[in-house]
Amino acid sequence: MRRILLFLLLFWSNGIAQNRKIVVQIVDGESKKPIKGANIISTASKSAISNHLGYAELELGINDQLVISSIGYETSSIQASTEANLKILMNKRFILLSALNLSFDKILEEDPNLNKINLSTDFGQSANYTGGWPQFYNELAELLKGDSAFFNQKFPIEVRFSVSKAGIVKDVLTKPESEAIKNAFNKLGTWQPAVQAEIPVDQHFVFLVMRSLNKTPNPVVVMELTAEPKGGMTAFYGHIARNLKYPKQARKEKIEGQVMLKFLVDSDGSIKDVQVLQGIGGGCDEEAVRVVSTSPKWKPGTLRGVPVPQEIRLPIQFRL
Repeated sequence: MRRILLFLLLFWSNGIAQNRKIVVQIVDGESKKPIKGANIISTASKSAISNHLGYAELELGINDQLVISSIGYETSSIQASTEANLKILMNKRFILLSALNLSFDKILEEDPNLNKINLSTDFGQSANYTGGWPQFYNELAELLKGDSAFFNQKFPIEVRFSVSKAGIVKDVLTKPESEAIKNAFNKLGTWQPAVQAEIPVDQHFVFLVMRSLNKTPNPVVVMELTAEPKGGMTAFYGHIARNLKYPKQARKEKIEGQVMLKFLVDSDGSIKDVQVLQGIGGGCDEEAVRVVSTSPKWKPGTLRGVPVPQEIRLPIQFRL
């Protein structure tokens, strides 16, 4: 009887030890400012929302996986550690305005399917141009049409911009450089900011500007599909979590941090030329390259409906 009671007591105490409360802080990877309203979910279906200081508390098991998502940021997935406090850096996510064509014949107004596009998430609503995305494309097109310098640009032009929590466009970046496009953004109308957990937040977008391939003198703005893992980023980070082996040297020297990688998703979806942009040493750089190189094929990016190679930059987290 004593042995049975002792066994039950040990079993009960071990079960309690395996589940503990931890405090997570979610911060912007660039500014290091806290992210409010981030959604944190564990593999045990526990969830929490970060507060105005980026903090959240939830109960985890020792083998639980955490998935952190927030409008405007890449979804992150990490293994829960034995630490009582975790600080997680989030990288900006640029949403590709996919499969929407813009011509100066205003074909968008004639396509009823465009009005059905909704970039909402499970826990928020995407930013939107006042009047809708078709209005944004048409106004941008008319502004570019009136700028003669635009026709002398090298195409395609990648455009990145952010809509702030105040509904103001900021950080308009073009590659190659295009003053015509930046000037056009300054003349556009107003925006409605993204809302997450009933809180206005920043959100980031990217699209391509191209010349028309037909005989008309007018250019065409094309929003193409970007490369992505089959099953989405959650499936990709699941692959990382299952296959990542913490290097012995890094574990011995207690090395933690983020390895930033660059790689090519080829037109057939295969991953090639994985390179380290920023490493942390201790064997982590090599392990990040290895585990990403063994990833299943992605869905390739498309340009004018044709699969094309695309460069991807991605962080891999190492935490003890």
